[in-house]
Parts: sequence; structure tokens; C-alpha cells
Amino acid sequence: MNLKEYADVLTTQGKHVPFEFQNPELLGEGTDWQKEIFRTAPIQNHQVSVSGGNDKTKFYSSLSYFDQEGIVINSDFRRFSTRLNLDHQVNDWVKVGNNVSMSNSKEHITLNDDESGVISADLRQSPNIPVTYSDGSWGGPTDGIGVVVEILLHRRRSEIVN
Repeated sequence: MNLKEYADVLTTQGKHVPFEFQNPELLGEGTDWQKEIFRTAPIQNHQVSVSGGNDKTKFYSSLSYFDQEGIVINSDFRRFSTRLNLDHQVNDWVKVGNNVSMSNSKEHITLNDDESGVISADLRQSPNIPVTYSDGSWGGPTDGIGVVVEILLHRRRSEIVN
């Protein structure tokens, strides 16, 4: 919900409504917390391979790079991998071969799949709280996961500036 919709819900519940929410028409959009933590997550996948040989020996070699940004800021996955296959026909009844594969992966995972995760904290956050106040201090959430969200958003701002 944006800030106006949030204020409308509060005023229709019949409970005490804080002063700042008593006239929803005067409110702006507020903070879109989902927009702050989610992003478009492109994927790159590159592969090059070479194969060849003759009637007795055949080879295949490949090198690949995979890069996937996560939809939650500061989550991603990268992998480099290589492969080499070599086959040699010694005679009519003996064939010798070797297959070697290697891979190196790096993954950044953001806590987001339980009650104390970033997404859950994001969904509970009120749209009347800014990401940062005018003095640069953190706007919210103030519970333990707020520190994680603050770190993620600070890294995102650093990436944008750089």
C-alpha cells in the first residue's frame, strides 16, 4: 500500500488514528519499501567450446561463465566452469577416455525466507517512514532485521554512486 491507502485502512478500522493519518487526502505516496529492496535481476551466461580430433583421438573443451543477480538487493550467484573430454581408440576393442570438469562458484544470500527475513520486514514496514531522514540517519525498521535492511540499502546506494 502507498501512504494514502495505508491511512485509509487505519481510519476505517475504528481505532485511534494518529494525527498524521487523519486526513489521507493530504498525504503523498510515502516509501515504497518493496521498490527499495527489490530490483530487476539480469542473467548473463557465456560459453565457448572447441572440439576436434581425428579417427583415433577426439577432444572437447569448454569454458563458461554464469552471472545471476538476485531480485533482492545484494544477492547474487556467479560461476566459472571448465570441462575437458579426451577419448582415444587404442585398437578395435580398447578405447580410453578421460573427462575432467572444474567449477568455482560465489554466492551472496540475503536472509529472506522466514519471519525475521528482509522481505518479511519489508512487508511489515509502514510507508510513512522514509528509508533515511534528512540528516542521513536510518529511517526504519527498528527491530533486529532493520540492521540487515539498512546494510543492504546502504550497499545499494554505494553501488549507485560508484
